[in-house]
Amino acid sequence: MRGISRLVWGILFIACLSISTKPSVAANCVLYVRGETGIELYGAAGGWWNQAEGRYARGHLPGVGAILVFKRTGHMPSGHVALVTKIVNAHEILIDHANWYHGRVSRDVPVIDTSPNHDWRSVAVMELHARKFGRDNPAFGFIYPATASPEPADFIQFAVATEDLDDDAPSPTVQGNRRHHRRR
Repeated sequence: MRGISRLVWGILFIACLSISTKPSVAANCVLYVRGETGIELYGAAGGWWNQAEGRYARGHLPGVGAILVFKRTGHMPSGHVALVTKIVNAHEILIDHANWYHGRVSRDVPVIDTSPNHDWRSVAVMELHARKFGRDNPAFGFIYPATASPEPADFIQFAVATEDLDDDAPSPTVQGNRRHHRRR
């Protein structure tokens, strides 16, 4: 009996070591994002934008570690917050967020900028079960905790126009390189 008990405890110990330290479940998005970033904002996610004024930098450029703040809507009466994990290009990022699917943490989820002015005031989130982007969601923009940069180096290359130094070569146009994303 003693040998079986030790075997069971040994298996449980090894199982605990192999389990990820990142949670796969979360009560809600604000608890998850606050836990991941240490940001000191409270209450419903849709209220974080106003709460952050004067306390944290805010803006409309994504940065790794920034918090994307969704506005309150009929579909999201409390709003929503998500953590930017990667910038894919000027109009697409990856996020980690909780409770998009009830009680679950979703990681590296694609999000595209669907706003007419390309300012991240409207976004579409990849619906993982359908593998397509869902409805457009109004957003305030990004809150930058101390660890996030409001002008990340990866993003600046898309925001800055450059001139061709060779007068004989055709100059690339911004219009030709600009892509407006809607649902794919």
